[in-house]
Amino acid sequence: MPKLFFFIFILFSACKSEQAASGDAELPNTPEEVARAWQKYIDVNEFDKAKKLSTPAAILVIESIQSIMLGEEDSLEIMHTEFVTMTCKETDDDAVCYYVLHEEGERFRDSFILKKINGQWLVDIVEDTATPEEEIFENTDEAADSTGFDI
Repeated sequence: MPKLFFFIFILFSACKSEQAASGDAELPNTPEEVARAWQKYIDVNEFDKAKKLSTPAAILVIESIQSIMLGEEDSLEIMHTEFVTMTCKETDDDAVCYYVLHEEGERFRDSFILKKINGQWLVDIVEDTATPEEEIFENTDEAADSTGFDI
């Protein structure tokens, strides 16, 4: 009987080691952790890892980037993105992470959109990503057109 327990213990340990070695480590699962990890993977061209943290729409964008980069060896350059600040706001299964990043000597302000799918936060890339400022200008232009006033 003790040999059976020893055998089960060895088998269990081997399965755990194999799982850890296969890279199936637990994925980050807060909007900020996912956004930071996703960007890190994109920076170092680890697109398969980034896809694990992506919605189907974001996966399509990553695949487009990959196909463009395949033919250009010098475009496989490793980037280093440094987030200066990041603030995430969650609403149910949606989140937005606003950030300022430092890349190649310049600072940029942007945001990640994330969706929670099957309990996992994923980066989502949507086609129409007008910022609130852009929407205000669009609405102002539409209002000007409808009133005949030149704004």
